[in-house]
Amino acid sequence: LHKLFYSLGNKHVTEFHGNLYNIYCTKCHHSISYEEYSQNYIHQNCGGIIRPGIVLYDESINPETLTKSIEIMQKSDLVIICGTSFVVYPFAQLLAYSNEKAKIIAINKTEIPTPGIKQIIGDAIDVFKFLN
Repeated sequence: LHKLFYSLGNKHVTEFHGNLYNIYCTKCHHSISYEEYSQNYIHQNCGGIIRPGIVLYDESINPETLTKSIEIMQKSDLVIICGTSFVVYPFAQLLAYSNEKAKIIAINKTEIPTPGIKQIIGDAIDVFKFLN
């Protein structure tokens, strides 16, 4: 969905758990190309471990990202939840901060356990292509 959101012209996307396209060395913090990462997870320049910039289990969400996400939820008049089970916290807790007048829609292959929201069961990529 990352590439789809940007290809549709979205410039203000908050990647709560990061993305797979921001690859870096954990030792020297230099950006690494996907090609280099796909050949070896050890950085040839310094011996550090190369990883994508995503939040893994037992890692904390960047506090700035969390604060920004809460602020966006409070200001939004439309919230679209897509491609998630919506049961992992703190992400699932973001709805508690939503604007009370906001329309909330979930687009997912399976129903999510969140009562009171409109749900579209289907592949989010297909749904967004249809809207384009």
